[in-house]
Amino acid sequence: MRFKPISLRCECGGCLPARITKVGFTAQQELVIRWWCPICKRRHDTVRSLRDCLHGLPATEDELEVCQANDMCASDVRFLHSLGVALPTDQSR
Repeated sequence: MRFKPISLRCECGGCLPARITKVGFTAQQELVIRWWCPICKRRHDTVRSLRDCLHGLPATEDELEVCQANDMCASDVRFLHSLGVALPTDQSR
């Protein structure tokens, strides 16, 4: 599967969420991502209209990350490493 990640940034400078607690849609056709910042420990609701999400679609396949259904994407690995998680694949490095 190919996709373009959504950037989540906090005003304090934190850019990787400590955890995403909910993802959903509003009646006004907006995407809502509720997450916690690991630095300032604040809850955030990132809201994007579906129109904005579609407008931000990548123009070429080269701009997309590749992620297989059972594999972790590079951004997932970076996120888990930022939390101090060691993955089984780290043993071979």
